[in-house]
Amino acid sequence: MHATLPIRTSEHDYENLGVDQQKELLNQAFADARFEAPRLLQDLMDKNEYYFGAIEQVKMRGWSQGQAAVVGDAGYCFTLVTGIGTIIALVGSYILTGEIGRCQDYLEASKRYEMLMRPIVTKAQQILSIDLRIAGPDIIVAITLRNVILDLVIKLVVTRSVSKLLERKAAADTTILPGYDFLLSQKDQ
Repeated sequence: MHATLPIRTSEHDYENLGVDQQKELLNQAFADARFEAPRLLQDLMDKNEYYFGAIEQVKMRGWSQGQAAVVGDAGYCFTLVTGIGTIIALVGSYILTGEIGRCQDYLEASKRYEMLMRPIVTKAQQILSIDLRIAGPDIIVAITLRNVILDLVIKLVVTRSVSKLLERKAAADTTILPGYDFLLSQKDQ
């Protein structure tokens, strides 16, 4: 079984607690939780194999040096909270590969990769900073507000997605990725 039990705190150094202290911290944090939380906490108490760590975000000034470049979590990890890490990693891989094919020069391709990816990553990381505050609110008013906002967002996203499908619009309306079709024709030559 896999489960995530996030807690929001200004404290640090929880990773250095002993196993029993970590488990006690989670028990205290989720003592009043309902639904499946009591079962998850009991399962946690019975096991020694689990991961306990901080949810953090990678923000690098650059994603390449010489002929080496990083994509995805290595360069711009969005944490497990966002749910967009795989998508951004695929976009980054697509753009880096396309630019290497276009430029035939790793240094120029790396510069173009960073130029094209930076706005996408910056926008996604802005979403994350909001997402982390919403994912782990610490007072009941914030929890209620989070639930209302998430409900509205889900309804808006579903409505918009269905509307786009019905209108047969491309899903890439919001972000246009560069095309590298010319690379396919070069391959045949």
